[in-house]
Amino acid sequence: MGGHTANWNQEKCFQIAGGHLAIGPPIHRPKHRINRVLTKRLASHFKDSDQEMRDLCVLAYGGAFRVKSEPLPATISGPHSKWRFTASDSLHVTLAKRKTRKDASTVKRRCECSRNPDMCVHTAARRRIRDARARSSERLLTLSYEQAMRRLKSALTALGIENAEEYGLHSFRRGSAHDLLLAKTPLRDVLAACDWRSSAFQEYMGREQIDAEALLAAADALSDGD
Repeated sequence: MGGHTANWNQEKCFQIAGGHLAIGPPIHRPKHRINRVLTKRLASHFKDSDQEMRDLCVLAYGGAFRVKSEPLPATISGPHSKWRFTASDSLHVTLAKRKTRKDASTVKRRCECSRNPDMCVHTAARRRIRDARARSSERLLTLSYEQAMRRLKSALTALGIENAEEYGLHSFRRGSAHDLLLAKTPLRDVLAACDWRSSAFQEYMGREQIDAEALLAAADALSDGD
């Protein structure tokens, strides 16, 4: 974290929530967000030239995934993960393990094709599964982390986004969390959607007076990385 080592213990988290302690000093590495609007622009940019990258953008934002360790190495039916659709048209992604837990956990996302097909995780997931089956492969994606990073930065540059080189795949996750917060989503639901499971944040969720922005920043600092 830019040479600054923070001791994120429970007491400090409570102090941040109450507005008695700043998170600073400033983190030297910029933490940019890719929100829904920018994700849609990226999906449009990749639509005709790179369907796999287009779908990765939608999945990264819509699933609030840790891209490097979750969708990029994903398998359709194990052992890394299992992707399936329920009778109620819900996408269930069961991950064998996540950064915050050793046991299997399931990410659930509803279909939004009727409202916004270009941003629907179902459409993106179905396309990737269909492509994998055509390749006779269990791997959901063929992209490497390095390839995805290069293509993302190149696309952001082409779209005229300032400091495009400072963005990363984790920017989708930050943008997704922040958009949920702006939409007045209850804080506990934002933390659950992003799988921030620290015991300190569990304590936060039971408090009425919370600086939500500070909490998200602290949670992101704890789970930083793609």
